[in-house]
Amino acid sequence: MTVEPTRDSSSGGDELTRFGLAMLQLIDEASTNSSYKYALLVALIDAASENVGRGGSERGSVTSRQLAVRVLELYWPQARPWSSAAGTHPQRLKAIATNGRSIVDHIVRFTADLPERATAGTMREMRPARWMDLLEETEKILIRYPIAHLQQIGGESTDLLYPSFQWPLKGIGLDIALYQRDLREGTAKARMDNRIRFQPGVEVNLARLAPLLRPLVMDRWARWTERTNALAGETTVHEFLFGRDRIPLGAVRAPLRALQRNLCFYCDGPLGEDAPVDHFIPWSRTGSDDLFNLVVAHQSCNSGKSNHLAAFRHAERWRERLDRSRDDILEAAASVQWSADAERARGSAYTSYWVIGEGTRLWLANKRVFEPYDPRVLELLTA
Repeated sequence: MTVEPTRDSSSGGDELTRFGLAMLQLIDEASTNSSYKYALLVALIDAASENVGRGGSERGSVTSRQLAVRVLELYWPQARPWSSAAGTHPQRLKAIATNGRSIVDHIVRFTADLPERATAGTMREMRPARWMDLLEETEKILIRYPIAHLQQIGGESTDLLYPSFQWPLKGIGLDIALYQRDLREGTAKARMDNRIRFQPGVEVNLARLAPLLRPLVMDRWARWTERTNALAGETTVHEFLFGRDRIPLGAVRAPLRALQRNLCFYCDGPLGEDAPVDHFIPWSRTGSDDLFNLVVAHQSCNSGKSNHLAAFRHAERWRERLDRSRDDILEAAASVQWSADAERARGSAYTSYWVIGEGTRLWLANKRVFEPYDPRVLELLTA
């Protein structure tokens, strides 16, 4: 049984407000010589939200390896060239303002022989050894830089999110190399604890504030990218980094259509040839491109739902599909080299509905048909 975290005590509200204000200050301080802190913040928000959603309470930590996977997925679309709205010569946008190889540069280097617009899931399946090399490079960067320095406010280190700092920076390069070697070889040596331990209450607070903090961090990330790449006034950078077309979803359309018997997931009407793939829980809320979170819908249903959460009857159908068709979705994911984690998807869904609470209107049909929040959705989405 999922135990829902406390929502509405006055002291809890005050604590949440203080935490939110501290997070705003942390986000303001994140503009440095790279966009890594923004990526780490989004990864921490998503990890905390999923932790709460999977068990109804805090899990206490996330590993540097898990964060590296999330950060790679966030940076993956930036490895392709960007073109301005005016159609100028395509360019690859910088992720660091200084000389040296960035995470984006590593993605480009390790994916040179992969099919055009291949996803991270494709690389995991097609080039597992190379994927591991890329993952280790990313993890090394995260440990040495943004994880170590994220919580500096006004030039001083804080412990807002996690104890600062659990790894001594002197000689950290060798420690990381030995830890990663042991992890590859399965050697049970405790050279380095790769867990980032959340402070008490942080996971729940991040989950509560995710719908506000996540888009704010992404907006700051896009602005940093515009400044660093001298793109003042450009209107397409944010869409390039975080928009609907950031990951090519066409590869999963056919298996999803087959799963849905060629019917729209939301209205049961017959699907046209170019029916769009939709994130059931909007990507802007969870960052999940997991196959369990994807459905095919009419263009009108897709446009009407937009970034709203779906009404109870749609959530009920989604949960039924997750349980009934789990094996079929896993098989489809393997056939197109796509990620599929049912519990991660369910956890994200639970948290997304939990944080909005009563009084929220949920999308039901067309462009303007909504219904009140139904608290039964939380019971529906429990494990």
